[in-house]
Amino acid sequence: MKIMYHVMTGVINLEKMKEFELLDGFFAIHKEDQLEKFKASWASVMPWNILQWPGTQWDYPVREYFGEQVAFFFSWLSMLTRQLIIPAIIAIVFRLRLLLFNDWVIRAFEFFYAIIMVVWCALFVSSWKNQTQTNAMLWGMLGHSSFARDLPDHRPELRGSWRETGMRFLHWLIVSAFIIWTLLVAAYMSTFRQSLSRTSEEHADQHFELGPFQLEKGLLDLPAKYAVTINIKIVAWAWSMISPRISRLENYRTFQERKDEQVFKNFLVNFIVYYYPFFYLAFLKHWVEGTPPRKCVEDIRTNLLLYFVIHIVTVIAYMAVSLLSRWWSKREERKELAAKGQVATHSHVEDMSKKEPYLSDE
Repeated sequence: MKIMYHVMTGVINLEKMKEFELLDGFFAIHKEDQLEKFKASWASVMPWNILQWPGTQWDYPVREYFGEQVAFFFSWLSMLTRQLIIPAIIAIVFRLRLLLFNDWVIRAFEFFYAIIMVVWCALFVSSWKNQTQTNAMLWGMLGHSSFARDLPDHRPELRGSWRETGMRFLHWLIVSAFIIWTLLVAAYMSTFRQSLSRTSEEHADQHFELGPFQLEKGLLDLPAKYAVTINIKIVAWAWSMISPRISRLENYRTFQERKDEQVFKNFLVNFIVYYYPFFYLAFLKHWVEGTPPRKCVEDIRTNLLLYFVIHIVTVIAYMAVSLLSRWWSKREERKELAAKGQVATHSHVEDMSKKEPYLSDE
């Protein structure tokens, strides 16, 4: 599917053909029989399939159907799940320390667990590199980047020009803007928390008025927690919308070259956007705001929990909206056909046309 798409777009521009009404639409069609097999096993939501052992049994079937890039992702996910079993068991054992030992022993346990996690991370990275090389060899991917073809929108005459340099410089400016914005939001939230704390100490009441809202003193951190999570979601969404569009204007020669640059920029921005607020709570809040270490640990736990809950809710909401949109579109077509006295059914191809498009690996 990916090879066909890249071959076709190397000769013709499907988007332009659709714009000039030479095409009504274009989309990939799944093989219905293979799709049903995946739905009944690998992609099933039944408990016995969700709890199946995360081995390598699905690497080859997924690679054969979805391609190497998708297969590499699920191979990594399966390996990560397997490797996490060991630290998960150790974490459960260490959790019992709260019931059996005093504070000094608890801190010793935490120190050794941190060392174990550092060693585990190093071993996992090394193991994944070996697995990547094995998969690349088995799937015929060794040296594939050497044979990459030029992108259809690549313009050789612009190589080294002011336009190309300017677009790439603009992209880095936007990277800097997103990083600086995240740091400023974290700094503002810190100042906001300190201001609320000082103001609440001046009031003897157990409730504190924050604009039109009334909060208990123990919940004064709540607005900052929600603000940090909302900022992460909004900034990450804005980056995902802006960055790929600018990347297409930077005149990279091959798809792999453009993708490598995009991955590097994504890492820089997402690392700061997603992790800096939690890094601040874990390592800097104690020194900046004078918060006791135990309170910092409690704050990072509640902030992480809040983030994951909101993230799961937004993902489920997005999936629900997508499914409802597809259902509504099909419902309206059935009503229109039924009004004309025609059979209101959708074929497999028509059903595929209503799904989310998959055009490339970008």
